[in-house]
This record gives sequence, C-alpha cells and structure tokens, in this order.
Amino acid sequence: MNVSEILKTEAIKYDLCSDWTNDWGTPSLEELVDKYIKGLDFCILNNYPSNEFIKKNFGKIAEGKGVFVDSNVNLLNPKIAILNGSCSGEIVLNNYVSRDIHVRHDSIVKIIIRDGAIAFIRVYDNAHVVVENESGSRCFVYKKGGRVTISGDVLVRG
Repeated sequence: MNVSEILKTEAIKYDLCSDWTNDWGTPSLEELVDKYIKGLDFCILNNYPSNEFIKKNFGKIAEGKGVFVDSNVNLLNPKIAILNGSCSGEIVLNNYVSRDIHVRHDSIVKIIIRDGAIAFIRVYDNAHVVVENESGSRCFVYKKGGRVTISGDVLVRG
C-alpha cells in the first residue's frame, strides 16, 4: 500500500466519516498534508497519524506547510503552525496578520505578538507556551492541556 492508502485505512479505523472516506481520492503527499491541516480536529482527537509517520513520510513537505515534528522552529508570520512532538523555538506574529497556532505533545515555544497581529493559540497535552503580547494586538489562548505563561493582554480560555 502507498502512503495515501495506509492513511485512509487507518482513518477508517478511527471512524472517518463517509464524506471524507468517499472523497479521499488519490492525493499527493502535499495534498495529504493539506488534508491533515483541514481535518486537524480529527487528527488531534485520534493522535493520527503518529509523529513518526509524519516525519518518515512527509518531512520537509509538512514543514513547508507549517506542520512540524520534533523541530527547532524560528517562524515569522507562518500561515499556520502545528507543533507536534518535542518542538522548541519562537514564533513571531506582526503587521496585522491573523494566525492559528497549535502546540502539542511536549513542545515548548515562545510566541510574540505585536503590531496589530491577532493570534489564536491552542495548547494541548504537556506543551508549554510562553505568550508575550507586546502591543495592542489581540491574543486568544485555548488551553486544552499543558502550561501557558503570559505577558501582556492575553485572553486564556479553558
């Protein structure tokens, strides 16, 4: 089986809905990463696919789309950032961008928001996120687990 067939078979075991199953098609590796991002809630709920599977089969393709596993990140205004495994580093949002950031597993990251940016940060598992709002920017943290350390105007919701 190829990567797509393996992922589809595994997703069906986790009760992938019929719409997603019927529309699966024959996606490329890039399109599979897009499916992961679009179906992130399902993937997080089922811890699917495994971090090892992502690293082995998607590597730089995933990173190019904002999906990281066990990586050191230094990002400026990423379209999206999904940090899995034991990621570490810093993410800066500025210049009026609005971004989603997901920090999972054992990742530790500092996120700096400034100059009118808007951040929607979701924290899971044992992750630790340090959030600094340096200006009148808007920042919302949705804590599903882990630890959050804040500085400045940050709204944290459980």
